[in-house]
Amino acid sequence: MLLAEKGEEQWDGSGGNGVTTILARSIDGKQIGDLYERRWDGEVDIRSIKSTMRMDIPRCKTPDMVHKESWTHLLAYNLLSNGPSR
Repeated sequence: MLLAEKGEEQWDGSGGNGVTTILARSIDGKQIGDLYERRWDGEVDIRSIKSTMRMDIPRCKTPDMVHKESWTHLLAYNLLSNGPSR
């Protein structure tokens, strides 16, 4: 693990510390901060979809059916969120 501290390994210019398992020196703190922000946005979007579609508790019993249920909810969400095309 690498501890990114203020200075050379600064996350986004605002200061602060962070811990990462990315050990490549070619990736600087700004890039790590950008990746973290994209991940955070994705997590928030997934949580929003889950609450909107009432997906917080899977209703199926097997992993295969939970997978299908999730994809069905995502399809329904996309169809409903785009609205009528005409």
